[in-house]
Amino acid sequence: VNWIKDEQSRNTELYKQTYKGKTFGFSTLKETRPGVYFPFLAGLYGEYRSGGFGVTTIPKMREKIKEKGGKLYSTYVSSNNPTIVRLHLDCGFKIEKTVYVFIKHK
Repeated sequence: VNWIKDEQSRNTELYKQTYKGKTFGFSTLKETRPGVYFPFLAGLYGEYRSGGFGVTTIPKMREKIKEKGGKLYSTYVSSNNPTIVRLHLDCGFKIEKTVYVFIKHK
C-alpha cells in the first residue's frame, strides 16, 4: 500500500478493476517517456484469483494507453511468476530478454 501511495505522489495512475460493480483488482500506469507507458504493478484480490479475471487486466490497460495517445506498452515480468508470463504471451506480447530470479530457501 505504501509503495502505491509513493507512486501516486509521482503521478502514477491507479485503476480499479471492476466487474458487475465489484472491484476484483487494481493496476498502475506510469508514462516513462512521451508515448511510452509502463504498467508496473497489478493484482487481483484473493477471492477473484481463480475466476479468470486476470485475462481482462492487460487488454484494459492497453485500451487506457491508446486513449491517452500512447504508442508503446512496455513492462517487466518476473521469471518466477509463470502465470503472468503466459498471460502476457496470450495477449500478444513477445519476450525480448529474460532475467532469472533465484530464491534461496533456508
